[in-house]
Amino acid sequence: MRIPAFVASALKGDQPMGRLVRPLANRLLPTHPIPVTVLSGPAKGLKLVIDTRNEKFFWTGAHEPEVLNALGRLLHPGSVYWDVGAHIGLHAMFASRCVGPDGHIHAFEPAPATIARLRRAVALNHAKNITIHEMALSDKAGSAVLYNSDASATRTLVPGIQHSEGDSVQCETADRMAERLGRPDLIKIDVEGAEKMVLAGARDLLSRDPPVLIVEYWTDDAVAHAKTAFPQYRFVQLDQVDWLMTPDQERSANG
Repeated sequence: MRIPAFVASALKGDQPMGRLVRPLANRLLPTHPIPVTVLSGPAKGLKLVIDTRNEKFFWTGAHEPEVLNALGRLLHPGSVYWDVGAHIGLHAMFASRCVGPDGHIHAFEPAPATIARLRRAVALNHAKNITIHEMALSDKAGSAVLYNSDASATRTLVPGIQHSEGDSVQCETADRMAERLGRPDLIKIDVEGAEKMVLAGARDLLSRDPPVLIVEYWTDDAVAHAKTAFPQYRFVQLDQVDWLMTPDQERSANG
């Protein structure tokens, strides 16, 4: 979708002009997800299928630039990357650029409507090095409920006060998937509060030959728990909720 240059410029940041233009732009934008091209930032030029009224942060390039920059530093031609909670594919499409035709991306996404948008993004970007796995990673294999949030558009395996039941989805553990797919070089985990479940299902992988991790933690308590549970990792905060976890080679050798 093409929009006038002055509108695109106003939408890029949280500027006064942007706050004035957005309500007008919303009236002109479609109510169903459409393909757009990311306007700026590390992912500039990628094509995503977004809800233009509510997901402008993807369109403008304002979503998680620190995470994208970290992926750009850490992924190289030939790298294998797992995107756990791939959503509509921003990070997977960006990683596809980084790893090239000799690398591979495994994108894990359980939400049916989101999978459809992810598949369209793969086709739009001609990303032949991405495999989509229609499942969640968790602490055990089998079926589970992917809950809807009554307060937002997020989906999670963790039940809560403001959650209602949504779809039944298939789950696997990272350890079992690593046996099938091989060891990844880097795993990003963005699963709306269920990261503890994902990591619990990856204990063999993380202790035997730990890959680099980028994990979204919602609370300080979650970070503290992870630091205790995984002493073989060094933790560096990337932004408000995302943490880079790199293997501490000395601790891993002694562990």
